[in-house]
Amino acid sequence: MQHGSSFQMLLLVFLQLNVINTSTEAVAYPRFILINDAKTWAEAQSYCRQHHTDLASVRNQDENREMVTLVPSRKKVWIGLFRDSWKWSDGSATSFQNWNERQPEHRIKESCVASRAGKWENLPCASKLFFACYSGEPSCSK
Repeated sequence: MQHGSSFQMLLLVFLQLNVINTSTEAVAYPRFILINDAKTWAEAQSYCRQHHTDLASVRNQDENREMVTLVPSRKKVWIGLFRDSWKWSDGSATSFQNWNERQPEHRIKESCVASRAGKWENLPCASKLFFACYSGEPSCSK
């Protein structure tokens, strides 16, 4: 067995899973795809469902770390959480939460959640932000 070819194969797989394509609107990682196009939460949800699977559901600390790696540190991006007893876009309940200080803000009636540097805050759903989709398909497909 040739050590060099095994290393090259592992490197190729790693690069395919961690694609950063600066010539398109999307940046892909194994679970999440960052869409660099500002949309309302509902528009982002519709886009994710049409082109991928759904808005990103961040269900544990590992997925939250992946989101931090994906999103530039000062950017806020929509994730799939919204106020309906704080459910994910796919209808599932949330057990993991990572709110920023003084969040969630309860005075916002229509409330959708954005992530910035792994911390969550709720904003009016009509705000336009970049967003993260989840893809059940291989992350290199678009």
